[in-house]
Amino acid sequence: LLLLLCVPLIGLGQVNYNITVHTNDAWHGNLFFQKGGGSIKLVKILDSTDTEIFSENWGMKGWDFKVNYNNKLSYFDRSSKGWFIMDSLQNIVDTVYCQNGYIADNHDFLALQNGNYVLFAYDEQPYAMDTVVTGGDPNAIVEGLIIQELDPNHNVVFEWKSWDHFHVTDNIYLNLTSSSIAFIHANAIDIDFDGHLLISSRGLDEITKIHRTTGEI
Repeated sequence: LLLLLCVPLIGLGQVNYNITVHTNDAWHGNLFFQKGGGSIKLVKILDSTDTEIFSENWGMKGWDFKVNYNNKLSYFDRSSKGWFIMDSLQNIVDTVYCQNGYIADNHDFLALQNGNYVLFAYDEQPYAMDTVVTGGDPNAIVEGLIIQELDPNHNVVFEWKSWDHFHVTDNIYLNLTSSSIAFIHANAIDIDFDGHLLISSRGLDEITKIHRTTGEI
């Protein structure tokens, strides 16, 4: 990634950013991101002096633009619902999609050093909520979560389903009589120091650790 990381690109329009540093040992590397808001969401890189050194419009591509664990660039394509892997010269070297009929979510994605990929999908299913709470919708749509780990050939080596571990009443904030219940809404996934999975679920207000082989919480 030396070209992208070290060589400023010429002719880019500069944007002013306010960056607050809270600690003296803050990381001094470059910041990769896609700018939110508005109809045009530019993919950008800032250096450690807050200078914009890369900015391009990739249309529906570019969500969660970052350097991943395999030292390659990755981003989500909101059109094809897949993750793209690029080398340092922006050549597409792989595209990754959920398997078994699921559609990848755009919030987070891991490209591991061993060549494996970790991604997740929301899984909406009809649920008879009248059997759970008084006044519940018998035809409610409830959001589940699927986590998949794929090998370098995109074969599923691990699949985890929230339906086997969470219950809709675990969410204490939602109106459980609604016709649509997004009770998990995971936003992030990572791997802990011992090799097991961590997910952050906004709807559950919870960080959950998942055994990477057995699926136990």
